[in-house]
This record gives sequence, C-alpha cells and structure tokens, in this order.
Amino acid sequence: MVAKELSKNRISIAGYFPVYKPVFRVIAALALISIFAGAVKSETYEVNIPEQWNSKIAVGKATVDCNAFYGIPWHFGLYPVVRLNLPVENLTSKTLYFKFNYTTKSKIKGYSNSGMGVTYTLAPSEKHLIDTIVPVASITRPIKFLIRMSEPSENPDTQVSADNVIITIDPFKISPSPSHDISLKKVKNEYFEIKEAQLTLSPKQDNLVTFQVQNLTDREQKLGLYIGVNDPVNMETKIGLARSRGFISRTIEAIPAKNTKNITIPYNIPPVGPGPVLVYTLFKPNIEVSYSGNRDSRDWDIILAGYGSFDLTIATGQGLCIIPVHEPVEERAKLTTEKKSKHFIFRYRPGTYAEKNIDRAVSEREQAYDKLSKALQMELPVTVKIDLYPDMEAKGLGSGTTWTPANTRSNKHICEVFNDEYQCDPYHELAHIFSYHFPNYSSNQGGIVEAFAAYFEPSNMQIGPTTKFLKKQLSEGKLPSLLEVLQSQSSGQELVILIDFLLKKDVEKFKQLYVIITKSQKPDIEKAVRQIYETDINDLEKQWHEFINRESGI
Repeated sequence: MVAKELSKNRISIAGYFPVYKPVFRVIAALALISIFAGAVKSETYEVNIPEQWNSKIAVGKATVDCNAFYGIPWHFGLYPVVRLNLPVENLTSKTLYFKFNYTTKSKIKGYSNSGMGVTYTLAPSEKHLIDTIVPVASITRPIKFLIRMSEPSENPDTQVSADNVIITIDPFKISPSPSHDISLKKVKNEYFEIKEAQLTLSPKQDNLVTFQVQNLTDREQKLGLYIGVNDPVNMETKIGLARSRGFISRTIEAIPAKNTKNITIPYNIPPVGPGPVLVYTLFKPNIEVSYSGNRDSRDWDIILAGYGSFDLTIATGQGLCIIPVHEPVEERAKLTTEKKSKHFIFRYRPGTYAEKNIDRAVSEREQAYDKLSKALQMELPVTVKIDLYPDMEAKGLGSGTTWTPANTRSNKHICEVFNDEYQCDPYHELAHIFSYHFPNYSSNQGGIVEAFAAYFEPSNMQIGPTTKFLKKQLSEGKLPSLLEVLQSQSSGQELVILIDFLLKKDVEKFKQLYVIITKSQKPDIEKAVRQIYETDINDLEKQWHEFINRESGI
C-alpha cells in the first residue's frame, strides 16, 4: 500500500497502484519522442487548485502510471490511456460535485484538440480515492495532456474554467510502446471481483468474449462493460486514422447479491487494420440516482473494476477468434454510387449497408430537413451532399476527418459512418448546416454550437423532463445566470433549454444572437441582448425563468 498525503495535511488515503512492464518495440513512428528501454515508472504530479477552494475540498498529489496501454475511457472509443490515482476529501457537510476535463492539445496534423468531461460526486465529509484511466490521445507524437477541474459545488452542472488546469502530464514521460495483449488487471474495489476474461468461438463461428464476475456485496449491483476492437498501431502511425473508433459495445448487467455470473458478449472485428486488438473495461456505473431521467450519463464517473486486452492476431492462431477478410481501405473509401432526393445528394458504395437501406436514409433526412426548416423558418440555398461511409477507417481516409463518426465540411457537405452497427442522428449535422446559413454567419465557436445541434436530436435530451430539472435548480438558487449559460463552452442542459426558450420567443432574433455569440470566445452579450431584444439581460433572464416554470408544468 502506498500512502498519499493530502494538501495541508488534512488526511491521508492509502491506495494500491499496480505497475506492469510491457516489452518495448522500436518502430519508426516513435522518432518524434524519446525511446525508452524497460518499464516507465509512475510519476507524481502536484495538483494546483485555487486557494478559495481549500474550504471545500482537499486534493492530494496525483500518481500517474506512465506505462500507457490501450483502453476505453467511458464510451468514446479505444485510446491510449494511463491509469491515474488522485485522493480527494469533501471538507463540507454537503454533497459536492466537481468535474474533470481531460484535454489534449496538439498542433500536429491529424490530432485536433479534444476533451472529455467526467463529473465526480463526494458525499458530505467523504474521503475518496479516484482510480481511473485517462485518455492521452497519442503515444507516438508529442502532445500536451491537461486535466482541468471545475470548482467543487452543490450544483452538478458547474462549468470547467479554461484557466483551472490542475495537472499537465509530460508526454515524454509516457511509455511509447504499450503492450497489445494485457492479461486481466483486477482493480481493487468493494463491489466486484473480475475472476476471468476469455475469448471463445460459438458453434456458428461467432466471435465471443466471456467475463466471470462476482458481486461482493449483499445487494444486486450493476456492472458496466465497454468492449472495443481496433488496430492500435494503425491508429497511432497513420496520420488521419488516429481517431478510428473501430467496434464499440456497451453493456450493463445486473449481478445478484454474492453471486458469480458469466457474461458473454459477441463482438465484430471491423476493417481497422492488420493487427486488431480487443480491449475491455469493467466498472460500476456511478450515475446519480436522484435525477429522474434524461441526464447524459456519459458525464458521470465510473468505479473501475478491471481492464485488459487480447491481441486478436495471436488469438486467431490459437483458434479463439476469426478475423474476417476485408477490402483495402483505399477501396472502401471510394463512394461510387449516387442517389438524389429533394434536398440531398447521397453517395455510398454498392453492396454496403447504405445501399440496402438508402430509402430509409433518404426518408429520415428529408423528415429532418422539414422539421429544421419549419422550426428555423428558412430553406437552405444549397443541395446538401451526404457521404455514407461503410466504416470509420474508410471515412477517415475519404473525408480526412477522423475525430468523430459524423462531421460537416464547408457549409453543404456531411460525411458520416453508416453501417449495421452505427447510424448517426439525422438531425445533428444537418442542424449545423442550417446554422452556417444564418444571416452574417462567419464563425463556429462556443458551447451554443453543439447545444443547438443537440437540441434537435430526438433521442438526446428530452425537453420536458430536463426543464423540470432546471425548475428544481432554479427554486434552489443553483441555476447559472443567463449570461453564464450563453458564455458556456460546453453544450449543457441549461443551454439546450435556453435555446428552446429563445427559439420559441423569436426565431429571427435567436439567429442574430447565435451569430454574435459564435464570432468570439468573449462576445459582448449584454450589448447584443439590448440591441436584439430591446431589453437588458436581467429582464431577458427573468423571462427565461418564467418560461422554465411555465414549461415545467407550473
């Protein structure tokens, strides 16, 4: 056990931090960073929080196991990750929430800046050891890894300030060559023991992975599993393919008290490259139970229970899986078939899932267009081109954009993955296209951009229940001000409901405000509100509060 002291000697928390020793291979792609021999040791980082937070929370030193491995942090995909320990203590008699943003910064071609947010919950006076895996985005190129933290607050939706950088991980201290075949790593926790992880083939030659898990408690517990398949070498060494998602599956299983359960999950091996690896993360979901529904559970922390990986090339040689034969990515990226509809031109490959389901794709997109056109009281001046790629690797090569399975290009082109495992929401990217044609549009900055697109997704955030939740926040004095919401850099639920209010109030005025907000990181919002709505921002905020109370059933 390794003792970790908290700042100001308030408490100490003991935690176990295992270190494994991967065998390093020297490859040409690693020329950009130092080459190590043997295992990279753990590094300790000072955590710098603002002095005014010291009355709320004590934070110890962070320990990072710099032996990188491929893992699945939350559900975002397969990434190079490191394991991080951080002791924290709630110094108050109230429940506190604080959010971490794990952020990548890079100017290297093919590696855009990125971030992932996780909200942690501390019960009154709780001492807690955060034991998690942190995405570091790349281990072959020098990239800065920042961890930002929001102010501990009774409000679970507090925003993370860009200034609150508490840890900067030195990329030159991360191992450059993680193992692709990691035997099951058990993470000490009070809920589960992961006894076994193994690959098998079904009688029909389907690829399966089985986990044997014991519930250590006297109550039924939910176990979360993330499974991902990708080719780490292909991800890391081919610029433009670094964000390839591969196959991702998320499962939550109920395990009875004190019982041991075998959980078997089928998986696919998509065309991700010649060296596919199956990666798994097992955890207890830690979603806030007091919320009645529709909160985006991706933002909530997990209690890590185990992780590991299988090199599927080795497993194939052992008869434990079958890797299918795929066309070269250069062929899969060629979209040679075209279909026109009223507002779109679709391009796809013959014989693919897209061709078999093109009529449904056309119908869904035309319905989305009609809804957006009606809501925004406008028609697009262009015909939108939609490229439907058979997989993420093909999309990365064909579109040049690999961070997300769907994105826009210029102001009239959508590129996305469309296959039997993944179909993108038909509204989100199209909403971006509409916003690009608002009068005087010239920029695309701020949280309002993604919140606007999320507002139209039927399966994302249900407006009614979310408004009721904001009504509760308002009654408790926890709702951020209208100015804070409009300045937010994240697409939180307050911003989505504010967009609902502003669109219902006046569509054309909303468009004007949207354009002004997206032109600068710090727009003069108060001046814009006076010019557009002919009232001050306090009065507009009062109208928003009345809207929340009215729309939530009051």
